[in-house]
Amino acid sequence: MILNKTEPENSPGVVGRVNPPVIRNFLKTYKDVSGEKWIEVKDGFVAMFNYNGMDHQVAYTKKGNLLRTIRSYSEDKMPTDLRHIVKSSYYDYEITRVHEIETPLDPITYVVQLTGEKELINLGIYDGQIEVLQKFNKSK
Repeated sequence: MILNKTEPENSPGVVGRVNPPVIRNFLKTYKDVSGEKWIEVKDGFVAMFNYNGMDHQVAYTKKGNLLRTIRSYSEDKMPTDLRHIVKSSYYDYEITRVHEIETPLDPITYVVQLTGEKELINLGIYDGQIEVLQKFNKSK
């Protein structure tokens, strides 16, 4: 079992020990990562870390099965085809953040945060389809 050395053992929501199957599966995929922080959630564990300029949240069941991976990054790390889809419809908006959500057996889902002159928009992109998830007016 691995002890989380970055937080006191009795901190709320922080794992004192992570199950060995979880660590084993984590290290198979992310052997070059260090400094990850682990938290315990209802159904398992989540590792949070930065790798290749992207923030990662990787969730596992208590038995070590991968539930989902969320990568968050800026526009410059965005796949070219995805950026083209967004910019072709929202060319006057700045792409402020991209969240790439990957679950086993499903296509990747993207949530793209846009900032315009008068509004903020969160887009969902799944299987090539684009949808406005949220739209907010900026305060004056």
